[in-house]
Amino acid sequence: MIERGLYYASPEFAEMVRNAGGTWNDTKRRPIVCLIKSSEDNDLYWAIPMGKLNHRDDAQKDRLNMFLSLPERDIRSCYYHIGRTTTKSIFFISDAIPITDKYIGEEHTGADHRHFIIKNPNLIAELERKLFRILAVENSDNNHFRQHITDVKQYLLAELHPESESKKVEDKDQATSADSTSEPHPESESKKADDKDQATSADSTSEPHPESESKKADDKDQAASADTTSVLHPESESKKADDKDQATSADTTSRSEISSAEST
Repeated sequence: MIERGLYYASPEFAEMVRNAGGTWNDTKRRPIVCLIKSSEDNDLYWAIPMGKLNHRDDAQKDRLNMFLSLPERDIRSCYYHIGRTTTKSIFFISDAIPITDKYIGEEHTGADHRHFIIKNPNLIAELERKLFRILAVENSDNNHFRQHITDVKQYLLAELHPESESKKVEDKDQATSADSTSEPHPESESKKADDKDQATSADSTSEPHPESESKKADDKDQAASADTTSVLHPESESKKADDKDQATSADTTSRSEISSAEST
């Protein structure tokens, strides 16, 4: 395809749009202008369907003029455009659609029987401006328009690059497999539970027994009682000291007696 060239889509094109989930019920053989290449792929073009203005009745023309007279900020002002090609033409910009060479049937020719390519810079500028407004709406709200622009684009990209789609499927399968592998195994969870029970049991064993604690308390009470007795009854302690001194004196006397006896 040539940018800004006029073509006719093949009969398979409408079927492709429907297969992708869009609506394309136009049965008339009407030209399309392949206005510009897509920035996503050099083999993908943005096309706008066309029609002849003189084939419209007055009511239809009034409706067109209503849209065309809306302020620029209103997206509906971009739905249509009127310009001259081989005749005075209507451009159905809200029906913009991506297309590839596969779905081009033939070229649209002018009076000279040569392929017609739009060269009017003002017409080109307006068509591009309105197309980009439509695509901006589509990017913010996928499949906003009846032809399902986004779904058709993805369908065509998949046809252009089947290996990329195959890679996506493989990556998805691998991710799913990885998720399944990372799920906990029942036996592992059971082992964790056993380890936790054993740890709890060990903690229970290391806790002090009530009877041992009671024995410790009794011993402590007895020691405290002994200390209390010595503090409360100093005369008893003095008595013990006197008894100890007397015993020491008696022991000394006995030793002297034994020593005298041995010397005699």
